[in-house]
Amino acid sequence: MRKNAEICKGRVLGENEATMYGGVKIEDTIFVGPHTTFTNDPYPRSFSNGWKIVETLVKEGASIGAGGAVMCSIARGE
Repeated sequence: MRKNAEICKGRVLGENEATMYGGVKIEDTIFVGPHTTFTNDPYPRSFSNGWKIVETLVKEGASIGAGGAVMCSIARGE
């Protein structure tokens, strides 16, 4: 069985095929379903001089279902 997680520098995530880019903060005791994608840019473009990471916070006790697409800057709670 293949297990994989795409994790950027400084991130920790279990093996569940999730993609997590920089700027995502995950608190304790949360569930992230397989194939979930976290974004860090509300207006993605192929090129931008002023691009900055927009953070997202997933708070303790949160659950995100399989295949979820989590937009940046929106906190997720219990």
